[in-house]
Amino acid sequence: MLPIYILEDDLQQRQSYQQLITNYILMEALDMRVVLATASPTVLLEQLEDQAGLFFLDIELAGADLDGLQVAERVRQRLDFAEIVFVTIHDEMAYLTF
Repeated sequence: MLPIYILEDDLQQRQSYQQLITNYILMEALDMRVVLATASPTVLLEQLEDQAGLFFLDIELAGADLDGLQVAERVRQRLDFAEIVFVTIHDEMAYLTF
């Protein structure tokens, strides 16, 4: 089972991503599961399992001590084969992922 993590500070966006991903998993009968959807980078890093996963990370996190890029760096340090997808509603921030 591939764990999926969602890091998004906006509650409505986070719930939308979680529902969309969960529906896709069910429709395609994939061996995946959303194990965590949170606004806290600290919670995500603390609950990280020691196996590769799929991460949907918001780039800019209001009020957090880490942004999505910093979280991605820490995830990559622990999990070499993690797949990371950056999500943002800010077009101007998309270039930062490169």
